Amino acid sequence: MANARFCFLMMLVIVGATGSKGFSLNNCLTDDSNSPLRIEEFSFSPDPIRADDYVYMSFKAEVTRNVTLPLTLSVSVKKITFFGWEMPISCLATGGLPFGSCTYDVCSAMDHLESSYGCPSEFTAAGLPCRCPFTPGSYNTNTAPVRFYLNTEGLPYGRFISSFLAGKYRTVIRVVDGNNSDVMCIDMRYRMVN
Repeated sequence: MANARFCFLMMLVIVGATGSKGFSLNNCLTDDSNSPLRIEEFSFSPDPIRADDYVYMSFKAEVTRNVTLPLTLSVSVKKITFFGWEMPISCLATGGLPFGSCTYDVCSAMDHLESSYGCPSEFTAAGLPCRCPFTPGSYNTNTAPVRFYLNTEGLPYGRFISSFLAGKYRTVIRVVDGNNSDVMCIDMRYRMVN
């Protein structure tokens, strides 16, 4: 379960292009010309995302330069309801890494998960780091898509709450470095089904 959260967190950090159907993604940096993370390709399936099922993602990205640690990841998750109103989803603790609208120290979270559960085999196969720092270079999962399971069993109130997961979502993810400089910002929209 924590491995799934780790992979989901990494998916959110690494994405940077648009997909099909219910998924779209836009860069929300006002000027990304100096961004240390460049996404060249991105895809995932299935679309829409299914709770209690596997999600596969592929990407090709480049880290263009070293970044100053710590890296802070801020996630804002909102469910899009009637008439386009966006209902904020609070940061929820589930015994592992919290999820929802949360703020993370990226390196501390990755260190904890990697030392507790190991590095996912898909990351190892693709040469993706499971700990900081992220060294400059190209990262590509196109030959071995990263697979993770979206398990609702660990959610508060388990299967009851999973019935409310279906719908459209907007997630804004911003990463800043130790100098408070933008590393990445993405605005992602997607659908979930049961």
